[in-house]
Amino acid sequence: FWMDVVSTVPYDLIAWALAHGATGSSGSTLKNVKLLRIIRLFRLMKLVRILRAGRMFQSYQMDYSINYNQLALLKFLVSIVFIIHLMTCGLIFLPQIQDSDGWLDANEVTDMSMGDQYIVAMYWASMTVSTIGYGDISLVTQAERVYASICMMVGATAYAFIVGQLCGLIVNLDKEGSQFTNELSDLNQYMTAQGLTQAQQRQVRRFYGYSKEAR
Repeated sequence: FWMDVVSTVPYDLIAWALAHGATGSSGSTLKNVKLLRIIRLFRLMKLVRILRAGRMFQSYQMDYSINYNQLALLKFLVSIVFIIHLMTCGLIFLPQIQDSDGWLDANEVTDMSMGDQYIVAMYWASMTVSTIGYGDISLVTQAERVYASICMMVGATAYAFIVGQLCGLIVNLDKEGSQFTNELSDLNQYMTAQGLTQAQQRQVRRFYGYSKEAR
């Protein structure tokens, strides 16, 4: 409930009023600038509402007959996109609360449109999450370096977790095939221990395969 209350506050309107009201003494102007930066931080609270997507997935699980492994795979893909989006927004937001444009100036991105800036920041976030990190996007201020360090730790953890979960999901998607392979491997070991010839083993494997297909 409180998250909804905070996210429904018209921060854009308040920020516009402060920006247009920043005339007068230098002291009041400085206060308005600081307050404007704090309000911009609160605007990030709106992103938390996206976490409600988890409830939507749970509702689908209860209401519809679906493949839960495929739904879990979709959830992981959405999670990756969400993490990259958050990192992208954070990188774009950093220059707004600093005294300089930081990485925007260092990478000649300042004069680009907001859409192009988002693409550049998303490129950096994607490289960070995937642990590739080409290094062609430079972060120059201390705040940006701290932010990058946090993103790298979060990205590496998320990447390792997601890859591990995806491997398990892919195996579960072909559970029958995996079970058949394991049973066939056990059968080969048993026939070798019993001293069957290669021709006899081939006949047993073919019979086993035909029996599985006939079920």
